[in-house]
Amino acid sequence: MWQKIPLSYYALSGLLNFITSAAFAVVVFSRNPKSRINQIFSVLASTVAGWGLCYFLWLRAENTRSAELYLRTLMLFVIFIPTTFTHFILTFLNVDVNKRKRINFSNYLVSSFLGLTAYTRFFASDIGPFLVFPYWLKPGILFAVHTIHFFANTIYSHALMLRALKHSSGVFRNQILYVFIGTAIGYAGGA
Repeated sequence: MWQKIPLSYYALSGLLNFITSAAFAVVVFSRNPKSRINQIFSVLASTVAGWGLCYFLWLRAENTRSAELYLRTLMLFVIFIPTTFTHFILTFLNVDVNKRKRINFSNYLVSSFLGLTAYTRFFASDIGPFLVFPYWLKPGILFAVHTIHFFANTIYSHALMLRALKHSSGVFRNQILYVFIGTAIGYAGGA
């Protein structure tokens, strides 16, 4: 099925992700720049925007060298998406501040370490064709660590929201539900 979808469709999806995420980041931040939840959401939306822009550029690349640069840079953003997402969810759900600090510190430490390796052979060993894509990173040894970190954060954050749904009511419960559904769809599509 995906073999029949032109690359321009994938590129357009990256561009639309960039535009909408960047717009959300700016609008939410400008509504209340002093709000911690707005600040963290804007950082999360900015990481998604950065990924979307590099995704678009990667699929428009005309040679291996620029495709690899865009791919590795988009992976740099992908490395930080689950960390900023968990940071947002912990803040949004008002999780105990000490627990929040420990989790955020650990997550940003792991993401920073992985980020430092994004342009090395330890993260991606080579580049070549895959499915319909003419350029695709071949995972290195640390890509497995990234994958575990990515899915652990995604599952943990969604589990926190499910638990919070049981103990919430009114507008806040609806907000949790909307964030849960929206991010579950986003992560399912992105994965």
